[in-house]
Amino acid sequence: MDAKHRVTVYTSKSPLLEPGRLLRDMFSDLAASLGLTLRLASRDVAAQYRQTALGYLWAILPPLVTSLTFILLNGSNIIDTGVLTLPYPVFVITGTVFWQLFVDALNAPLKIVNSNRAMLSKISFPKEALVLSGILQVLFAFVFKMVLLGLVLAYYRIPIHVTAVACVVPILGLLVIGTLIGMFLVPIGVLYQDVQQALLIAASALMFFTPVVYSPPGEGLLSRIVAANPLSPFLLLCREALYEGTLAYLERGLIILAAAVVLSFAGWVMYRVALPIIIERMDA
Repeated sequence: MDAKHRVTVYTSKSPLLEPGRLLRDMFSDLAASLGLTLRLASRDVAAQYRQTALGYLWAILPPLVTSLTFILLNGSNIIDTGVLTLPYPVFVITGTVFWQLFVDALNAPLKIVNSNRAMLSKISFPKEALVLSGILQVLFAFVFKMVLLGLVLAYYRIPIHVTAVACVVPILGLLVIGTLIGMFLVPIGVLYQDVQQALLIAASALMFFTPVVYSPPGEGLLSRIVAANPLSPFLLLCREALYEGTLAYLERGLIILAAAVVLSFAGWVMYRVALPIIIERMDA
């Protein structure tokens, strides 16, 4: 029987009891979801920016406003940023641009599942398309943020080193880890709207334990927290690759990225198994 006329049989038996069939279905639906992913992403991007006065400027406002706040605080000597080799505006905008990539990826799975609740309960389609669409939207917004960073670098005449190609590691790392956490939160987040609000608070707090707007301190409790934070190497790597021509944090970043990719498969399985139960709860 071809895919067009495939029959879907719903059963109360957990898909985890047949792992081979579960894996085949997962990768089959992943391949089948690519076309729908592009349509969902283009629809949501157009809807997000169509009826706004500032349009695509909304993609750069979060890191820009955050950066301007810390630039003002730094200029008033209210915060200690540590020893910097860059103009602070370049330092902080680089950090907030990459940090916002993580925050957007963190919020994307729950946001897109919540916004498509009606479609989930009425239409049968590969649910992987929702997560992939969210990832595409995050990357689309990240392109505009990189344009902002490029304008700042041009203003301060900061040269870019050839090692900048290594920035693909922090980009993938922040994207994968954010999406992974977001996928694990989808089951409870769809049922309880508090989770979406809690994510905003948690991400804001986490930023202060990550070297986004300051250099890692050399000693003390904060130094140990920052060193243990799996997001820290990605923020440090993006700056050293762009501006210093060194890759001291590349190995650690690759290890964390590899671990995140492996865990993402577990997140995918959980998402796949939990979503039919969530849809049933939504209809109840």
